Amino acid sequence: MVTVAVLSESIAAQIRENPDEMQNIHIVWSGNDPAALKRTSVHPQVVIIDLEHLGGNPEAELDVLHRQLGCQLSIVTFSFARREIIHRLSSERTRVLRVPIHLRSLRLSMLSLLIKDVFHKPELGAAGDTAPAPAAASTEG
Repeated sequence: MVTVAVLSESIAAQIRENPDEMQNIHIVWSGNDPAALKRTSVHPQVVIIDLEHLGGNPEAELDVLHRQLGCQLSIVTFSFARREIIHRLSSERTRVLRVPIHLRSLRLSMLSLLIKDVFHKPELGAAGDTAPAPAAASTEG
């Protein structure tokens, strides 16, 4: 399960209306106030945030969010923005997407984390318990 904090009323509303589109994604926080998110104890893997919530220095604000929350990915949404801002924000840890956006596209932006989540789950035994580690080979002979 990938954990997400959402600072975008339009995205939060879409998710509430279409929860099946966001399988394996758990919203741990939703609101419109970045300061309130910073005051919480949640540590989402992904933060989805409207560009307007990042203020006059969006790069610095994103850096603060990444440090304080420990998120692995941020997705910045925008309606209108200058190309240089979009270019400066885009990085390995930040995707910049124009709204309106379909939830499938949003989910695709988190695909690497979703895949990582699937492959890092412990193996389950027949009873649903975590499978025991294989026994060490004996060197006695």
